[in-house]
Amino acid sequence: MYKKIRAFLKAIIPQTIVRKVRQTNINIKWYLAGRPDPAPDPIKHRIIRRLGKKHGLKTFIETGTAGGLMVKAVRRTFSKIISIELFDELYENAKKMFADDKNITIIHGDSGEKLIELLPQITEPVFFWLDAHYSGEGTAKAAIETPIVKELLTIFARKNKKDVIMIDDARCFDGTHDYPTIKEIRELVAKQERFSFKIIRDMMVIEPAR
Repeated sequence: MYKKIRAFLKAIIPQTIVRKVRQTNINIKWYLAGRPDPAPDPIKHRIIRRLGKKHGLKTFIETGTAGGLMVKAVRRTFSKIISIELFDELYENAKKMFADDKNITIIHGDSGEKLIELLPQITEPVFFWLDAHYSGEGTAKAAIETPIVKELLTIFARKNKKDVIMIDDARCFDGTHDYPTIKEIRELVAKQERFSFKIIRDMMVIEPAR
């Protein structure tokens, strides 16, 4: 009986409403738990959308597509979205998932290398979401577990003063498993002299200095 009721409700209730209710429940549990880091995905998505609107950015580039959750979350905020995924299966799934979205491009390969190829073709300011890293079974590993330093150096070489960069999982940046330390990232940003650096909800935020 329960399965029949569930199937009936699923058939009559729009999935957008179901997702919103699910996200709201996740957010409430997080608030009641004292808002610990890392924040749940819906909170991260909200922060990113707000920051993108704050800086008036229309182009979004993600490294590490995974299941496509971030792309789904921001596809109405940005008019052009590019996501790079190394793992074959995740790439193929994302390619199919967003096949009908003309403003979304999924690229297959190592983001440390693909950004070098891609960025000379892009002149407008970009919101970068850097989340490419090896995290065990179901993900891919290139030469190192995370190409974050290479990605940052490639982005900084653009010399676009309006770019915004966010890096997920700040807690992982402890100098192990090919991750630099947060101090090393902060020092790398400081050398650019045009960006500020802070950490919000386990995400490093690099944005134009005022």
